[in-house]
Amino acid sequence: MTLKSKLINIINTLFIMFLFSSCADVGGLVELAVKENINNVNKLSPKERNKISPSIQSGILKDDTKTSEEILSTITTSDTKNIPNPVYKVGDPYEINNIWYYPKRDLTYEETGIASWYGNKFHGRMTANGEIFNKNSISAAHKTLPMPSMVRVTNLDNGNVINVRINDRGPYVHGRIIDLSERAAELLGFKDVGVSRVKVNLLLEKSLWLERSAKEGKFPGMYIPKNKPLILPPINSASRPKVTIKDTSEEDEVLDDTKINIQKSFTEILASSRQGNLRTVNPTETKIWVQVGAFSSTNNANNVVAKVAHLSKTKITTIDYKGRILHRVRLGPTQDIEKADEILKKVFELGYKGSKIVVD
Repeated sequence: MTLKSKLINIINTLFIMFLFSSCADVGGLVELAVKENINNVNKLSPKERNKISPSIQSGILKDDTKTSEEILSTITTSDTKNIPNPVYKVGDPYEINNIWYYPKRDLTYEETGIASWYGNKFHGRMTANGEIFNKNSISAAHKTLPMPSMVRVTNLDNGNVINVRINDRGPYVHGRIIDLSERAAELLGFKDVGVSRVKVNLLLEKSLWLERSAKEGKFPGMYIPKNKPLILPPINSASRPKVTIKDTSEEDEVLDDTKINIQKSFTEILASSRQGNLRTVNPTETKIWVQVGAFSSTNNANNVVAKVAHLSKTKITTIDYKGRILHRVRLGPTQDIEKADEILKKVFELGYKGSKIVVD
């Protein structure tokens, strides 16, 4: 075999192994390829070795003294899937498994329900707003809230409370209202059991601060992988929100119209709202319900009860929601999340796709 043929074989081996490797495994494969081709080159005669260019000699003959990271630093790849490219995002309505979701900027958001968590399977992947998911960071996925937003998550079972940054979409398992990172679930105390009853409140000032920062190309609290360039959106001053914020305490961070409006620096807000700060409140006695829907007509509510009554005990409660009288149809209560999941599945099968699990 000629020198030229041997060199072509060496280069082809490196190239093919690189193409068929994933980003996570490429370092080890390149290292193997280098070792294999060092052996191939060592088989060349001294005269043939001298004909190899210095750059190839330094990259192959002497690579036994280099780390895989040093070798990889010389490789250019068009695979940018794992490079952060964050943006502020609300998003258009979307459909998952025949259910429509409607993202919106809801500054008074508050909801109780069941939380879950995600970790290894998505670690290192891109989030819905272009960040990189890190299971060890304090973050969460939500179906509709803007990204990024800040929410307060309270574990109603043990009283653990943390502030969590929303930067992804999900969860799409029926009956779950938020999907937390593995680290967030650990701090809240339900990592081992997998799910928990929670209350989620949007933190108004923090979310407005994150929104404004994101629209200026800044993403405080975002995980940035080592050795990954950060691609930021262009600054558009016209898109910066003009807001008046309210002074609230850590114990009462939900929008309250009785508070006095004052100007407060965003630096102060950030300093008082670092994500992941764990605190504890008294656990709350709760019951789990499956809410089929809320109806303005009593007749409609009664008709629904007639169709779902065979699944569980039913209850109609009347509430005043923003000046509207609504009649909520609920099944339960139960203390068992699995039982609630089972009832919810059957309600879905009856065609009530807007049904959900609530905790109160």
